Formats: sequence, structure tokens, C-alpha cells
Amino acid sequence: MTFGGSLILPFTLAGEIAGSFAGVLPCADCPGIDYRVDLFSDGAYYLRPRYLEKPDGASDDVGSWVLSSDGSTLVLKGAREAPLYFAWVDDGRKLTKLDLEGRPIVSTQNHDLTRVADPAPFEPRLSLRGEFTYMADSPVFEECLTGRSLPVAMEADYVALERAYGEERAEPGQAILAGIEGRIVERVNMEGPKRPMLVVERFVGLFPEATCPDRFAARPLEGTYWKLTFLNGTPVVPRQRRNEAHLLFGPEGRLAGADGCNRMFGSYELEGNGIRFDKMGGTLMACPEPSRDREFKGALDKAKTWRILGSLLELRGEKDDILAKFEAVPRK
Repeated sequence: MTFGGSLILPFTLAGEIAGSFAGVLPCADCPGIDYRVDLFSDGAYYLRPRYLEKPDGASDDVGSWVLSSDGSTLVLKGAREAPLYFAWVDDGRKLTKLDLEGRPIVSTQNHDLTRVADPAPFEPRLSLRGEFTYMADSPVFEECLTGRSLPVAMEADYVALERAYGEERAEPGQAILAGIEGRIVERVNMEGPKRPMLVVERFVGLFPEATCPDRFAARPLEGTYWKLTFLNGTPVVPRQRRNEAHLLFGPEGRLAGADGCNRMFGSYELEGNGIRFDKMGGTLMACPEPSRDREFKGALDKAKTWRILGSLLELRGEKDDILAKFEAVPRK
């Protein structure tokens, strides 16, 4: 199912992808990295990469996953700065780790994670931020990266969190951003079967002026402000904000944007992951040197395919070479 060119996962497909995957992946300075990835049908994930033969080699992460617009790649985005990319292969029985640009790793070593039929319990331990509320003896922590509302266990350092919240809140039930170090555990609660809960091992602090950022999600092709970030493999640094290089895909195949100096307009056609730009025109202002406006327009002329990886858009050429990369940002 698509919307404005981006894949929207129906629950049935998300359920097919959901599961636990594990394997030992190569490591440059250790015997290997024991990977465990749990994907959930609500778009959340848990990750534990553990460096073998290192005492403190585990580094847990949680976040949100999306499927690329062509349905080939899983994009995982958590607290780490860069997202992780995996190919969904073998009818969902395997995940193959990809490089930092979401492309296959050329290597004879194993980069596959295999679906685990009966996985052992996995309780991530890490630093978390979320909006904490307390009302009617029901503490809840809405974790920022996964969007999950977690009941909070009244143990460990929970008392410090509740005390600080009580002193800070202006009204009952007010949500206040909190930082903690803790574990996400599966426990039976009073409302029924097991469900994820948060154990606060160390209360870090409250941040009443802040809120959770928008949860990581796949951006639609249409209606998104796509800022040009790479052109033919080179980073793009805008000279001015007003006409920074960007594209806006409108309804009925209409295209607008700027090349870094002049405004552009034209049309585009989509056929699956194929794309063609046509009837391109624009303003004719004199551009300061050095200018990459012609190079940008040339990349649009050569573009054959497109792919969205979460909040990133790629335009590729005839030989599957990446001509241009864009990032979804708030509209100017």
C-alpha cells in the first residue's frame, strides 16, 4: 500500500516482519558481534549487539523501524546517530545487514541474522527519555524512541522520579519529560497478561521545557520538503537558506524546488520505483561561483529510480549509482 509514494505497512505485513533475529556478525577487532534484534508489529524494536570476548561488550538500543518505499530494506532508528539498514530476505526468514548507505556489503563473511522460533526473554538495559505522568497511583512513561506507553514499576529508584515529578508538576496528570537509566521488562500486571514495564534503576532528571521529538517514521514522497544533502557523492552545503537546493513533489505529478540559486518547476512521473523528470524550467538569476545548479539538474535528467529509507530519499541512475540524496526537513 502506498501513500504519496511511500510504503504504509498494513498490520498484517508488519506482523509478518515482526519477530526475533540473531546471528554473529563480523568485527574488525574482535572475534565477532553477537546480534539480537527483536522487531514488533507496532513498529518498535529492541537491539542488543554484544562484542564477543569483551566483559562489557553489550550495548542495548531501542527505537522504531520502517520499511523502505520499495519494500526491500528495513530501517532501524534509535538513539544512535546513524540508522541501521537490513535487507528483508528469504521470505522473512533472514535479515542481512547492509552498509551505512543501505547497500549490500561486499564480503565473504556472514552478515545474516536468522529468525529465531523460540527466543529467550530480552530485557533491554539503557538510558531512556520519555514523558512521565502520574495519576491515580498509575505511573506511566511514554518512551520517546518507540512511542510506547510503559507502566512504571514502583521499585529501585522510582521514588526519586515520583518525588521530583510531584515537586515540578503544575497540575495532576501533567506530562513532563524525564531522563532515566533502567530496564524494559516483561511482567504480569493487574490488568491481565504480561506486558512491557519500566524499571527505573537510576533517575537522571526532569526536563519540563522539552518534549519528545516526532517518532521516526517513513516520510511520504509527496508533500515532504526534501533538502539536497549529497550530489554525486559529495556533501552539499547551502550558500543561502532562501533558495537552498530542495525538491517538493506535488499532486498530479507537479514538481517544485530550487537548485541552490534559482527556483525550479516541472513535472515527474512514477512507475513503481521508476521515476522520470520532465518539462523542467526555472528562474534565471545570476548564480555566484562556484555553482552546482547544472550538476543538480543533470542528476535529475539522469535519474531512473527512487527509494525512500525512512527520512532519506535517494535518486539513482541507470547503473544503480546514487546521483542525489535528500533529507526530509520541516518546510521553509
